[in-house]
Amino acid sequence: QQDEGKYRGTHQGGNDADGQYLTLDHDARRDVGQHQEACTKHGISVDAASWQTGWERGIRTYCTPANGLNVGRTGGINRNACPADMALAFNEAYTVGRRVHDARSERDSAQQEIDRLIRELSAATAEEDRRRIQLEIELERNRLSSAQGDVFSAERTADLYQFRAAHAQ
Repeated sequence: QQDEGKYRGTHQGGNDADGQYLTLDHDARRDVGQHQEACTKHGISVDAASWQTGWERGIRTYCTPANGLNVGRTGGINRNACPADMALAFNEAYTVGRRVHDARSERDSAQQEIDRLIRELSAATAEEDRRRIQLEIELERNRLSSAQGDVFSAERTADLYQFRAAHAQ
């Protein structure tokens, strides 16, 4: 998934050449416990302290506003895993990005419905059915137009957010 896999903890005996293991979970202690149990069955030990250190380092890398914006834009889930000192900025960026995703989804849904109705219209033979379908198409075109405006607005808001973030540093 898009929003998983941004921090590292040592996983001794793992397949990675550098002994690193990638994962994301908002309860690293539970996560390392699950891996310890699974690895023990195969004679592999897990360095819990390194795992925790890697999680703490990685979660801070993950919880940036830029990543929040990306996770939101791509429709990822905000698992509210960020440390308190980073959560507000991440969540704000996530919300901006999620508005873009949701607006695009609504636009795509309207377009798909128009396409479906056009196929239905081409198969309709009764004049009453054709008039009803044409009316439905017109309503969906209005919805599409509104959705396109929402996409434009959400994308400009995201662009402005990125511009401000880049120039605040």
